[in-house]
Amino acid sequence: MRLGSDVEVRPNDKGQGLYALRPLECGECVGLYWGQLLTEEDYQKSDSDGTYAMGLANGKVIDGADPRTSSFLRYINHSKLRANCAANEEELPIEALAAVSINVAKDIPKGAELLFDYGDAYWDDRYPKWSPTRWMIDLL
Repeated sequence: MRLGSDVEVRPNDKGQGLYALRPLECGECVGLYWGQLLTEEDYQKSDSDGTYAMGLANGKVIDGADPRTSSFLRYINHSKLRANCAANEEELPIEALAAVSINVAKDIPKGAELLFDYGDAYWDDRYPKWSPTRWMIDLL
């Protein structure tokens, strides 16, 4: 998908989000999430707060914190209950490369925000499982 014709970044109550400029059908690929590719060790040593980091099965981490070197997919916000997109790790023939695709998981009407579930591990690092804040996040 292309920024500006299929989707756009807009301000919202979370800061910014990604919104559909046309109806998006289940199965469509929104795009690839990319950023700095780091080993787990290098990621742990970095200044990253993990907000835009995705761990991969090969032990590497994609950190999309820098908007100049990452894709517009960094603006997709979290929702466990209203998720309409899904992240899928892509197998590539070159081990040094890694990618995560974001795909439409259910039809998204024009104007709706694109959302996916960041997963429990993302939130476990930020809030205790039984805190009121975490309950509110899990209800989103």
